[in-house]
This record gives sequence, structure tokens and C-alpha cells, in this order.
Amino acid sequence: MAPNMSPITIRNTNAKQLCNQKDKIEPPIEIQIEHEIDTKLLSIINNGYNIAKYYIPYHLRCSCKHELLQGLPKSFVVPPAQPPELYLRVATFSYGMEKKFEAFFEQIPTHMKLKNENAKEIFISLCRRVVSSDVNWGRVISIFTVGGAFAVHFVNKGQLDIVKSIPGWVQEVLETTEGLPEWIQEQGGWEKLSLRSKDDLNNASWSSYVTVGFGVAAAGMLLFGLSK
Repeated sequence: MAPNMSPITIRNTNAKQLCNQKDKIEPPIEIQIEHEIDTKLLSIINNGYNIAKYYIPYHLRCSCKHELLQGLPKSFVVPPAQPPELYLRVATFSYGMEKKFEAFFEQIPTHMKLKNENAKEIFISLCRRVVSSDVNWGRVISIFTVGGAFAVHFVNKGQLDIVKSIPGWVQEVLETTEGLPEWIQEQGGWEKLSLRSKDDLNNASWSSYVTVGFGVAAAGMLLFGLSK
């Protein structure tokens, strides 16, 4: 026992040390729950970014001449050997959505007066408007579709640095649109799309759901573009 220290003081000191150790080892349950939720939302945002990293090159390979892609990273020119099924599903729907509304998407750059200095601001504002209310999977998928349309525009202009930035813009939309990651989480996450069979994805009810959802969104985007 240390000099001039009573047994009571020793017991109190040890108890305090044990409490401090316990706090460090087992944080309050509220903190654990909050951290768990944040981790899930972060995963949804990151997965969205990775989907965009797959879809933008996929769309460019389908839409642009090969020589126009020279100067972009290899991933834009050479497709991955075995992309995740989810990425393929989103890519199929996004590309199909653009083809269904081809005239509209081709007019976006003109209506938006798209330039390299305003492209990011317009993209983020546009996508937020689309998913700001009445969110559905059609509107969420349209974020990637718009990204593909922007990418084609800037590839044709030879402004490849902007093209490489577009997946990051998709990530920013997911990060900064209030309630969007939470909505995706409530639906079961991005994996919800990969759980449907090919027949389910192509049946009338699903096609109608995407078409109607995007039709409303498209009208809003066109109005937004014409009001600039």
C-alpha cells in the first residue's frame, strides 16, 4: 500500500479505473447502434459509386466509337471479365431506359446548356430533383442513365477528364440527397434488384413501374432544363 493512502482511497481509485476501462471496451449501446446504421448507409453509397464506375464505361462502349475512348482508363475501354450480376442488371435497365427515351436524353445537353464548368452542378441538381420525392427504383436507376448521357456528350467533345469524374458525381448525389440512401436500405439495398429473375425484370408490371416512375421524372427534368 502506498504511504498516506487509506484502503478506502485505494478501492475508490480501482473502481474508477475499472469504470474507465469498461467505457473504453464497451461504448454505450446508442453509439453502437448509430455506428451500425451509418455503416449500412455508407455501404449503400459506396455500392452506388461502384455501380456507376461499371455503368459509365459500359454505356460508352455501347454508344461511342472505340477510338473516342482512347485516353480514358483501361476500365473504360476493356470490360471486366466477370462483373457482378447486380451491375449487369442496373446497366441493362439504365441503357434500356435511355433507348426508350432516346430523343429526350439526346436533348439534355442542349436544354441544359451543358459545359465543362457547369456540368457537375447541373448533374447533381438534376438528379436531386428527380429523387427528391416519390422515390422509386425507376427514378434511382435514372441517375445512372443521366450519367451515361452526360458521359457520351463529353466523350464526343473530347473532354475526357469530366467523363472520369461522373461516377464521383453519382456518389455525391447519394451522399447529399436527404433520405435517398435510407430509402434504398428500406427496400433491401441494391441487392433487391439482383434478387429478381430475368422474367420478373421483364414482365409487364416491372416494366410499367420503371416506365411510369421515369416518365414523371423525365417531365420534371425537361421542365428544369427549359427553365434554366
